[in-house]
Amino acid sequence: MRIAIVTGALGGIGKETALHLGRFGYAVVGMDVVEAQDLSAFEGLEFTYVKGDLSNADSRRMLVDTAKEKGE
Repeated sequence: MRIAIVTGALGGIGKETALHLGRFGYAVVGMDVVEAQDLSAFEGLEFTYVKGDLSNADSRRMLVDTAKEKGE
């Protein structure tokens, strides 16, 4: 399985990138700093959302660990 990590996944370029990769068969792990209000755009895609901030080491670790789990 191909896995992609996308930051800023809930808006703008990040969201469009996550959707594009998902449509091409990637399992997408998306991160953003806001609470996910509506993930309906990702229905039917292999999409996992992680709330976090890349400036925080624990958030980065959680993002990578989540992506690794997808690959197992």
